[in-house]
Amino acid sequence: MIGFLTNAIEQKNKVMIYYMDQDYNVTQRIIRVVGIDDKKILGYCYYRKQVRSFKLENILSFGQLKEVRGHDEVDKKINRTNLPIFTVG
Repeated sequence: MIGFLTNAIEQKNKVMIYYMDQDYNVTQRIIRVVGIDDKKILGYCYYRKQVRSFKLENILSFGQLKEVRGHDEVDKKINRTNLPIFTVG
């Protein structure tokens, strides 16, 4: 998973995740990963329209998205923002 997410950062790919929250609700999210460490990822969540953190242990499934309509303006804004990028070292 770490390799896939690191590649998503480098390639600026969108990722779909199925995520279990603290109340055990499973949600589907489309995110743009901007950082990763050994316990969580930091990503722009297109559903919440903000940068969120996701615990790696709560990601149930993930995959790369090729193209998502309607995200162009958000992607341009993310590319211009100086978000902290961190990786497992």
